[in-house]
Amino acid sequence: MPDLLQLIEDHEPDIVALTEVKPKYSKTTLTEAEICIEGYHTPIHNLEMDGRGICIYFSTKLSVAEFKCTSTQYFSECVWANVSLGNNHKLLFGCIYRSPSSTYENNRNLENMLRAIVDMIPERLVIVGDFNYPHINWEECAATVEGSDSDLFTECLMDCFLTQHIERPTRYRGDQQPSVLDLVLTSEENVVNNTQYLAPVGSSDHCTIIFDYTCQTQAIESKTVKYKYDKGDYRGMRQYLGGIDWAHTLNECSEQEDWDTFQNILESAMKQYIPVHKANDTKRKRKRNLYMNKEEFRLIKTKDRSWQRYLQTRNSLDYRLYCDARNTLRSYTRKLKSDFEESISNEIQENPKAFWKYTQSRTTIRSGVGDLRDSNGDLQNEDIIKAEILNKFFCGVFTHEDTNHVPALETRHYSEALVSIVIKKEDILKNIMKLNPGKSAGPDGLHPRVLREIANEIATPLQIIFTTSLHNGNLPQQWKLGQVTPIFKKGDRNTPGNY
Repeated sequence: MPDLLQLIEDHEPDIVALTEVKPKYSKTTLTEAEICIEGYHTPIHNLEMDGRGICIYFSTKLSVAEFKCTSTQYFSECVWANVSLGNNHKLLFGCIYRSPSSTYENNRNLENMLRAIVDMIPERLVIVGDFNYPHINWEECAATVEGSDSDLFTECLMDCFLTQHIERPTRYRGDQQPSVLDLVLTSEENVVNNTQYLAPVGSSDHCTIIFDYTCQTQAIESKTVKYKYDKGDYRGMRQYLGGIDWAHTLNECSEQEDWDTFQNILESAMKQYIPVHKANDTKRKRKRNLYMNKEEFRLIKTKDRSWQRYLQTRNSLDYRLYCDARNTLRSYTRKLKSDFEESISNEIQENPKAFWKYTQSRTTIRSGVGDLRDSNGDLQNEDIIKAEILNKFFCGVFTHEDTNHVPALETRHYSEALVSIVIKKEDILKNIMKLNPGKSAGPDGLHPRVLREIANEIATPLQIIFTTSLHNGNLPQQWKLGQVTPIFKKGDRNTPGNY
């Protein structure tokens, strides 16, 4: 995993496809939390099925939905997904793994599936994976033995008008003849460029293949303004707010108007005294692993140089040197990670935030809401429509109270009536200072860090607004808003009831 994360950090791919994810003869089951990668959607995979396992990671800037149809039931070792493009177009991306010991029937099922997929989606199709057909001359797209499984596979590709783009061997093992086992197939020519053949990931003997696919993607970019609270000029902000005559600015007649005025003044002050940047995760530089150091980077470079040297010489001694460099890097990385985890667990009392930050980065699954089925059974992918579908479902499961028969309260006896409530400035200050500055802002966009920094300056206007609200018996509309985040539980992601 460290090799893969480093590779992703260096090249920042939009799509990452992996085959043989599950170790051989492993008795443990991989969970989604173990295979999640920051900056990518929850991977689309088939780890719950028999076989070596396939995972496809899609960047969070892409709009993706898993693709399932009867055609994919012919062959089990495959994963498919639709990527939204511009002008209502979609790209079908698939990853396939064919075992070297695949049976005659399984091979025919693979070919039947490819034919069915192409018939259904004739354009914008990309298929990658480990097909394990070493006896094919890809320059001529012909098998060495006529009538063999390799020959039938090449005939299938020609029938489907699929173009194969890998031109160099992708698998190297000791003194064995290098071979092309990993393929990149597309439904169009001249769409794959800048193909690179890099060192294998981990202990694999297959090259890491990186390429550019030419298409017009529809990137999902966040336009939310995010403040850099740690760099705010709070002294200037306090001086600005301290010069406002709140008794004159707030009319003390309408709590809604007073709150709108107060919020607009604070938002203006934040824009003026706190720097901002666009919260665009797609352009944010992915952070390195917290435990990585200069020695690990040196070992990574040594491994890469050893691999390039072996590719040039094809010498068994150079291959052993590469294996030594690879194993040294893996051992060092594992020890480095173990020591780091032990250190943060020992310092949990002094620095609990670092512990939980690292823990959440390793275990939290960040997955959005996929396409949802409406009441007619149609899939909807627009955010507003999906929000309405979820809202309708959540409202439907609420308990409907009988408002026509409200029980009467028991008579209560008191010695003194509470005729007025006085809200003191000191009480407001005390509660503001209890806010956790590490928490996020609510729907009003007022961050706890900012409120604490300007507590003395905003205590007076808040006192006026609270008193007016209590006197009128009404609340500002913004106070009634809340942020509701749907969380996927299990089952079909297209069903609203599974959130």
